[in-house]
Amino acid sequence: MSSVLVVEDESAIAELIAINLRHAGFEVTVAADADQAQVAVDRVLPDLVLLDWMLPGQSGIVLAKRWRSDARTREMPVIMLTARAEEADKITGLDAGADDYLTKPFSTRELMARIRAVLRRKAPEALDTAVEVAGLKLDPATRRVTRRVGNEGREIKLGPTEFRLLHFLMTHPERVHSRAQLLDRVWGDHVFIEERTVDVHIKRLREALAPVQCSALIETVRGAGYRLTQSIGSARPERPPGGGMNMLLIRTLTTMLAVLLGAAIGAAIGGALQVPTAGAALGAALSAAALAWWDTARGETLLHWLRGPKIGAVPRATGWWGEMAYRIERGLRLREAGIEAEKQRLRDFLDAIEASPNGVLMIDKGDQIEWSNGVAAEHFGLDRERDHRQRITNLVRTPAFVGYLQRGQFEEALVFPGPNGRGTLMVLVRPYGDGMKLILSQDITERERAEAMRRDFVANVSHEIRTPLTVLAGFVETMSRLPLSEVERQRVLTVMTQQTDRMQGLVGDLLTLAQLEGSPRPPVDRWLAVADLMQRVQVDALALSAGRHALGVAGGGDAEIAGSDTELLSAVGNLVNNAVRYTPDGGRIDVAWRWRDDGSAEIAVTDTGPGIAREHLPRLTERFYRVDGSRSRETGGTGLGLSIVKHVAQRHGGAIDITSEVGKGSTFKLVLPALRVRRRTGVVAEPVHPA
Repeated sequence: MSSVLVVEDESAIAELIAINLRHAGFEVTVAADADQAQVAVDRVLPDLVLLDWMLPGQSGIVLAKRWRSDARTREMPVIMLTARAEEADKITGLDAGADDYLTKPFSTRELMARIRAVLRRKAPEALDTAVEVAGLKLDPATRRVTRRVGNEGREIKLGPTEFRLLHFLMTHPERVHSRAQLLDRVWGDHVFIEERTVDVHIKRLREALAPVQCSALIETVRGAGYRLTQSIGSARPERPPGGGMNMLLIRTLTTMLAVLLGAAIGAAIGGALQVPTAGAALGAALSAAALAWWDTARGETLLHWLRGPKIGAVPRATGWWGEMAYRIERGLRLREAGIEAEKQRLRDFLDAIEASPNGVLMIDKGDQIEWSNGVAAEHFGLDRERDHRQRITNLVRTPAFVGYLQRGQFEEALVFPGPNGRGTLMVLVRPYGDGMKLILSQDITERERAEAMRRDFVANVSHEIRTPLTVLAGFVETMSRLPLSEVERQRVLTVMTQQTDRMQGLVGDLLTLAQLEGSPRPPVDRWLAVADLMQRVQVDALALSAGRHALGVAGGGDAEIAGSDTELLSAVGNLVNNAVRYTPDGGRIDVAWRWRDDGSAEIAVTDTGPGIAREHLPRLTERFYRVDGSRSRETGGTGLGLSIVKHVAQRHGGAIDITSEVGKGSTFKLVLPALRVRRRTGVVAEPVHPA
């Protein structure tokens, strides 16, 4: 039965998971915090851990990192089960060591499927799925091992330890496992026995498999451990000892035969000369000398080839020297192929680093530059050829960077302004080898800018929402606690109504922005009459101004726009509303449609308000940006109007153009491309009255 450790502080969720796991046949242990989880893992290593992120005390992320850094728990499967659903949270969890990541609320069926999937990858022996290798079938559910021999299926009787051992080997075929690994995975890391115990059970397992001709599946890898091969035919028998002795025996017999043959020939010739003994001795000596000369000549030929560049083929020969020449040549060729493969891997590795979007710089123990890619050279302002072997601190003199290298504390990354004011760099140093260092650099200028904008946005949204909530909550408490007069009560209700309207406006604008960012672009074949748009804008502006301003609306009678009428009305309406709110009483506001020379068009809203200083113009369309820097909402705006206008313009392929002069007024133009505008045939254009 496979074991699962559930680390979850919510008892209801832990009970839900435990019930489903027990019904699926798992043994379940529940831990409510990181300390209990560590105690459970120290006691018995589970087959899988379900880990919550937000635990009392120590977080699940810290616990996962600790497990991954420990050799005993490094391979333990972990699934993060948490309510944190942001992309950055998922990346953090997976980088911390989780094998999978599931967010709450979750489906129990999906959870069980993910558990089975992770176990298939990380610990297949923990599943009760039948496995088959080379005709040998093992079924954990029925605890049976069978193999078909001929037309008969034969069952193999195994003890419980041999069964677990065979199950583990069959679920990890063609992989070499040391005795220590087999002890941990089969017996459990909490059991302390001699490693040689594995050899005893391997021997028993082979004996049990021998009757069905499967004992050769389990191979001994000398000096490493044991391996289960996937094919009996692929099992490689060990070379019998004494192979070298066979070659020596053949060589000895050959020499003896040559000497005997020489002695026989010498004896025959000596017999004719009446000196058979001397002839036999001389013949034997000459045969031995000839054999020695021939042997020496072949050895000299091989030595001559070895002393040379070894470019051509090795001298071919038979026997002892032929075998030696073949093996020497084969070894040399394999070494050359290995060297060339390593060189190619190095070239591929350097090409990959060169293609990296991050900077990579290698320095030696004296902080001299060994190598850098193009991105690092650009980040630090280096010349890769000229600055090779130069001290990095002589070239990059930023005090923060120099101090970072000198301190030698590289646990945290360093963020500092790039040389010559080239944005912002984040640098991480990793020591390696004999005092060498790897410097990784990344240009985070845009990230820093985006992060600053995000912080501002979050802070602004928080403030804009908390302010009316604070007012409403305060007045509710006040009305329930104090006896207010009728006048005071009416005043309180009025202020509460204003704050409610303010919050409704803010939520409405935020929803509008979310809809604009998440929906497809408006169609290009849906044409709207500009005259109708201008008329609706005029009606809204007159109602908002209530006669306090002179209002002029002109142009657009001969034009049509392809797009969304609601979005365009919202954009132009926001421009007009801003003009009405910020233009003093008695001022003038003009809304005009104008054709441009390139076929595009613009809707311009011009006012005679106080104007805007030049330094504020680039940031006006940012969310919640305020020119005066205050949080006052006396004008009734939410700070999102111009951001909505910008999004509408971009969705229609256009842009927003702003010109202003302090004391004279401002002009906001919604510019639309030629693709989105066209002239109506048979309609005379209305004159545009200047402001």
